[in-house]
Amino acid sequence: MSLDEVVHGLERDWHYERTPEFNEAEWQWKYRIASETVDGDLLTIIIAVDSVNRSFEVVTRWKRQDRPRKL
Repeated sequence: MSLDEVVHGLERDWHYERTPEFNEAEWQWKYRIASETVDGDLLTIIIAVDSVNRSFEVVTRWKRQDRPRKL
């Protein structure tokens, strides 16, 4: 997975795969973004935002192809 794939997934139309979650112990938001790769494969982009330290981390994973498409 390249940075270009992540950027592509975020620049196109996407939706939340789940409702954003807030972790009070770590004061961190976690967002799961459902999108597609450049090749049209389903992609979930997980973004964790650390409000206290003003930082974020992006983790990506491929979705299983047998799940229904919502895009």
